[in-house]
Amino acid sequence: MRINVFLAHSQILQGWIEGGLLGVLFWMVYGYWLFRAGGYVALQRPVDAYFPVLLFFLIYDTWHLFMSPFGGSTRFLIAIGVASVCLCAREMRSAKASV
Repeated sequence: MRINVFLAHSQILQGWIEGGLLGVLFWMVYGYWLFRAGGYVALQRPVDAYFPVLLFFLIYDTWHLFMSPFGGSTRFLIAIGVASVCLCAREMRSAKASV
């Protein structure tokens, strides 16, 4: 038996197809936080041993947000991207509170 499934070329489009407006809303919020965390890591965060790792995963996940469907090995890397975004958001919040 063959099942015809449409695979979109990006996570945003696939989220729209599978989840409707709430699905695309999740990916848009995720993309917003990827850009915000990427800007923080590249421009404001002090350079340490985590700098290249965080920057790599944030850029990698931003690329795959627009150019790869949600499935397979990208799911694991999306989870790493979400963890990186959470780490950067916590650092931004604590840096803002100390000022």
